[in-house]
Amino acid sequence: MLVLLSWGCKDEVQSFSILRQPLVTFQTDTFTTQSTTNAIFYGGAAAIHVFPDINAQRLFRRFILESSGRNSQGRDFWLQIEVDVVTNGQFIGVYRPEYNITLGGLHDLRYTIRNGNSFITYGLAPGSNEAYAQVERQNNEESILRGIFAGTLINRTDTTQPGIELFNGTFIDIPY
Repeated sequence: MLVLLSWGCKDEVQSFSILRQPLVTFQTDTFTTQSTTNAIFYGGAAAIHVFPDINAQRLFRRFILESSGRNSQGRDFWLQIEVDVVTNGQFIGVYRPEYNITLGGLHDLRYTIRNGNSFITYGLAPGSNEAYAQVERQNNEESILRGIFAGTLINRTDTTQPGIELFNGTFIDIPY
């Protein structure tokens, strides 16, 4: 981006570049905001999803948004959002656990916290549709994504314990 600045009697041309910093933020059901700049979005393996209601199957490519950081209690956390998308290079859309044959779906949403020397993992309940990940904007020139997410997750480490809700989730300037 070039900007012409006039200072006194002499014009100068200065060049500026915008530095992108990935950012992931979300709140838990305790209304604690978690945030991290440690985030990546990468392609995984091909995934076949079966649509039993229309007796069809579709090949998707699995992409994973992975971020990690430290929560307000000082415990390490990891967040993974796995989406299966049609492999046309476009990610914009709303991904839910109930797959759309023309778009794809939300394969999993996982949140793991270190609790001392052990880990507690929360994830989508089987058959649940209480989650989404939405890619709102995609910039192909800079190869970055922006979007939102939320979900009600069950405790996968100990199913007798309560789950957790993630809401007001955002991801900004995530490189792909």
